[in-house]
Amino acid sequence: MTPLAGADRRTRGSRWRRRRPVPEPEPAQPVFTDDGLPLIVVTQTDFVACSYNGCGALRPLDEVAAGRPCSGCGRV
Repeated sequence: MTPLAGADRRTRGSRWRRRRPVPEPEPAQPVFTDDGLPLIVVTQTDFVACSYNGCGALRPLDEVAAGRPCSGCGRV
């Protein structure tokens, strides 16, 4: 006696079904500091802050390693 195709399918599991599309996450709402400036969050491994007195501009790490001048104050 040969098993029926439907019975064989039940023992193997259900057939593949198309899943619903995953909803895209909503963009984060901007956060503002006490003085009204927007708070920008970046990964700490990609940028460093300029250490010159009063500058504090975010500089890409590869520019700092290459010795390029800061775009905020012009210092290396």
